[in-house]
Amino acid sequence: MKTRKPLEFSGSEEMEQRRSLALEFYEAILAPDEEPGFVSDEATLRDVSLAPDADLVRKVEDHYGHKMSMWDFQRSFWSLLDDLQRSRQNRLGL
Repeated sequence: MKTRKPLEFSGSEEMEQRRSLALEFYEAILAPDEEPGFVSDEATLRDVSLAPDADLVRKVEDHYGHKMSMWDFQRSFWSLLDDLQRSRQNRLGL
């Protein structure tokens, strides 16, 4: 009989530090039934949402004032959240 190894998840320390930013993103950008249960520090936007790129680009620009690039879809989601917050602060003159 084979023994099964337990599932190992990547860490989520960076995401935990940005919990409120992530919750805002989920509420403002994602469909109500799309909110993820767990997002690791290695996750990208493509891991978080299945929405078409054009929809995400439009919603992110409307909410945060951030013009999305292909890099935004490939880098860590927590890093994107930091930049979205900076874009909004710059837009609001904070």
